[in-house]
Amino acid sequence: MRRAISILVQPRSILIFVVLLIFLIFVFSNPKKSEEKAEEVPEITHRVYLDIDIDEQHQGRIVIGLYGQVVPKTVGTVSMVNSGPDSNGSQFFITTVKASWLDGEHVVFGKVIQGMDTVFAIEGGAGTYSGKPRKKVVIVDSGEIPKSEWDQER
Repeated sequence: MRRAISILVQPRSILIFVVLLIFLIFVFSNPKKSEEKAEEVPEITHRVYLDIDIDEQHQGRIVIGLYGQVVPKTVGTVSMVNSGPDSNGSQFFITTVKASWLDGEHVVFGKVIQGMDTVFAIEGGAGTYSGKPRKKVVIVDSGEIPKSEWDQER
């Protein structure tokens, strides 16, 4: 009996016990991915388009679905930032990767539903890390797509 107790208090046995205990705590304390709630997707009420030229060559059309009834508080694909309270200066931007550091910081008002290839062409062909464009990107036409024509887009 004494020998069995001395085996349990050896450093190797204590180390194995501690590792097993840490593993069990880790396994049972992490939330399961299957229990995560899916984000609610707001309804798209309007669609607008932007026809884009890069260095005077037609690049393509970006179609943006706008959330007319709900304004989510987290960042999405199309967001807006302004200069501050009581200002008219604002700009919109399209995120191409998840930007969790912007959650709750800007108003999300829509998502790109067609033309991400054009967005990536702007990002890769004309954009820089500093924000200063390498090429001239111009919105040559824009407008709203009537709801009756939504099925004809693709």
